[in-house]
Amino acid sequence: MIEDNIVSQLTTYGLSEEEARVYVDLAKIGSSKASTIASRLRYDRVKTYRILNKLRDKNIVESSLSKPIRYTAAPLERTIETLVQGVKDTLRNMEGGKEALFADWTKMPTVSGRAEGPRFKIHQGRVRIYSELVRMLNGAKREVLFVTTRNDLLRMFHADVYDAVVKVNSAGVEVRVLTEIDKLGIEAATEYSRIARVRHKDMPGLARFFIVDDSEILISAVSEDSMRLDEASDVSLWTDASDFVRVIKVFFEETWETSVDADARIRSLTTGMPVEELRVVSQGEDYTTILSRMLASAKTEIILIVNIPSPGIFPENLWQLLPGLAMRTVKVKILTTVTPDSLETVKHLMGFAEVRHARSLLGLQIMLADRREVLLSSSSSVETPGVNIWSDIKAHVGLMVQLVEQLWTGGSPIDPLVKKLEGVAELKKVIPILQEELSASGWGMEAPGLIQGISSVQHTFDIVARSLKNPGEIIAADFNFERKPIDQLQIVSLHTKNFDAKLSRLFLLALAVPTGEGVELLKNYGIELVTGSSVEDVARKFLTIVQQWQRPSSADLFTEAEQ
Repeated sequence: MIEDNIVSQLTTYGLSEEEARVYVDLAKIGSSKASTIASRLRYDRVKTYRILNKLRDKNIVESSLSKPIRYTAAPLERTIETLVQGVKDTLRNMEGGKEALFADWTKMPTVSGRAEGPRFKIHQGRVRIYSELVRMLNGAKREVLFVTTRNDLLRMFHADVYDAVVKVNSAGVEVRVLTEIDKLGIEAATEYSRIARVRHKDMPGLARFFIVDDSEILISAVSEDSMRLDEASDVSLWTDASDFVRVIKVFFEETWETSVDADARIRSLTTGMPVEELRVVSQGEDYTTILSRMLASAKTEIILIVNIPSPGIFPENLWQLLPGLAMRTVKVKILTTVTPDSLETVKHLMGFAEVRHARSLLGLQIMLADRREVLLSSSSSVETPGVNIWSDIKAHVGLMVQLVEQLWTGGSPIDPLVKKLEGVAELKKVIPILQEELSASGWGMEAPGLIQGISSVQHTFDIVARSLKNPGEIIAADFNFERKPIDQLQIVSLHTKNFDAKLSRLFLLALAVPTGEGVELLKNYGIELVTGSSVEDVARKFLTIVQQWQRPSSADLFTEAEQ
């Protein structure tokens, strides 16, 4: 469920699952009493009061002064900012209080034996810190995350750390490194890029941390960043406290998303050109993060060329973000192939987006944001892996803009097709009734049906009925589902088919009457018109005409049923 996904995401910002559920439920129903929330979530009332008061203390829930007290959830954007700021404040307080912590720690009596719960260790001196980092790397199974300085990367070449990174990378462990790359750090960044994913981010201070497998972290502030390996003033804190590791991991992921690929940064430093990049995005968390950011940062326009109802470029939960773009006056344009399977989804999208129909897509799905960044996907569905490429390189984006504009112009208006598909859907409902009624009257019916003409060409009609008593008597009909004057081309096309098929009677079933010229064409071609207020109404009138007919008549071939 979408609510469970939201609750899960909120817990990554430091809320417990119960706190997240109370906040989400309160946001859904608006200002409420604690008893109402307790009843809806089946929580104990006292516990619910305690949770609401905790959320209020965190400034993400507000309470009234009235009796009984009513609680109101803060807007999500403000809530996220508040929780993230809380994490940042925690880090700042940790840095400010570490000296006192170290002093108290050394005075604390210890008891030998295995510690229970989270463990904490202090390491002082670069030699000991790097030794601990090598131990962590040697035990890595899945993922290693670095946030560190340029000089720290250089020092690691001489402290066995780099060799340990090479080893875990060759074992299939993903290594990601965030650092500040300047001209002096190009060589180090290039070297680490051979064994890790490296990205650039301006670092305001000299903080560094290393996370292994979401299970342990080594964190410190670098007071002296010289190249000396024997520097004794460096102090690091190691812990396996899962909550703490999770909070720092959230900070890492947010920083990683706003960082710049190392190759793009190096290219910018060496050429003096602005940073632009093109990168392959893995299906999954990285992909969803980029999609969310593109939608959140869009200012003027989002253009989607996408398959519906199984859009590989768009996980299902992100479709819900599109209506919010319209509320922000961001124009949403969607080019897709409209089919009976996608009809209901397309009708929903038409409520807030401009939608056009393409007879076929390229096998490549595209999202273009503000004509400044583009995401391409070759995935046919979210479950089917494909190649996903994101870029903000102006030349590349410019080429994609031209392609998208060409495809958009080549698309057709959606309204006529939607009307037709709605009619087809209604027709599918009445076809079994028609077949049953006509069978009882001595007719066999196919929908659609094929008739071979005297030229041996097969002609398709929406309905073909053959007399069971006299197989030579054949009736056919085509539908026009549009509620506007009938196109004369359809009448001519219908006559052309009949000229070869030599039908006993031919009908045009329509929801609208033709213009004067159309009426004359129908009469001249001997095509009988049946109209009505709905597909079912027209089908019923057609059925009555067929049931009442015994043999072909040369008189009164033109029949118009009143609406």
